[in-house]
This record gives sequence, C-alpha cells and structure tokens, in this order.
Amino acid sequence: MARAAVQMAKLTLPSGAAAVKAWIRFSLLSRFISSLQQLKISHIKDREAKREILRNHTNVIRFPSPLFWSFFDYVANGHNLIEEWYQNDLSEEAQFTFDALLKNQRRIESVLNWTGFKYLKGKPKEERIWQLDFIADKRQYRLLGVFGETRKNAVLILGCYHKGDNYTPRDSLEMACKRAKALREGKAELHERKIKSDS
Repeated sequence: MARAAVQMAKLTLPSGAAAVKAWIRFSLLSRFISSLQQLKISHIKDREAKREILRNHTNVIRFPSPLFWSFFDYVANGHNLIEEWYQNDLSEEAQFTFDALLKNQRRIESVLNWTGFKYLKGKPKEERIWQLDFIADKRQYRLLGVFGETRKNAVLILGCYHKGDNYTPRDSLEMACKRAKALREGKAELHERKIKSDS
C-alpha cells in the first residue's frame, strides 16, 4: 500500500506542477492587466487635470480692455520725429486741432468710427499703415500711423500735408513704410504722447 501511495504521488506531481505554473502565469497576467488599468486611469486623470489648467489659464489671461486709446510717437536715434513735426511745422491752430483730434479719438472704441480714419492703398497697405485727416490753416493735414501690439495702442509715425494726389513731403508714403518696417524690426523706439488738453 505504501508503495502504491508513493507511485500515486509521483504520478500526480506533474499535474500539480502544471497547476502551480498556470497559477503563476495567471497571477502575473492579472498583475499586468491591473497595472495597465492603473496607467489608463492615471493618464485620464492627468489629461483632465491639463484641461482644467488650460481652462483656468484661459480665464486668467482675459484682461479687461483699456478704457481709452493710447498714442505713441515714433522715435529714431533719440529724436521724437512726431513732436518735432508738431513743434516746427504746425501753427498754434493746427496744434490745437491735432490735440483735439487725439482727445476725441482716444475715447472711441472702434477705429472704424474715428473721424478721418482710413487704411492706405498700395505699399502702405502691406505695412498696415492708416491715416487720420484734419484741417487747419486751410490746409489738409495727414497723420500716418500703425497699431501697436497691445490692444488700443496707436503709433504715430509721420505727419504731412496732402492736396489732391500729392503729399508734402513727396516721399511721405515711402518714409512711412520705412518707419513701419523699422518698428516691426525693433529698430525704433516709442514715446507715449501726452495729450495737451488732458493736462
């Protein structure tokens, strides 16, 4: 009987070993599947967290729009070319009209409603140059400018006269294009204009 029991044990050992191996494989597979599930859950949580960060970030960067427009003069090599034009080429009447124009425009939300505003054609259009018209001393003045990178910032780059199809100086449009390009390339400076009627 003892011998028979030993023989029976020897016969059942392979099947027992196979069961152990199968159990080990099942255990490893279960752990692997569980790890994959944990990774998937973690990925979903990270993705949702990133979405929440983006939503919060979008909310954070919504700054209120400035109440008024700001105007800046074009400055090259330390010379404020707009202020020099203002002081040297404009009469007292023209200076008063110029100041009143900026005072009124700065309060208007849309530039499309600015008095005398329009975009120029040709090469100046490529540089996004616009002009403002005003009349003083029975002369038609033109103020050329571009918009700054910051909302409600306008840069005055050149002042001139205009009659018919002629500008004075004659190279006004060419000069305005060069100045707009210099601004874009960071080769010029800006000086915020103090509107006289606000002082």
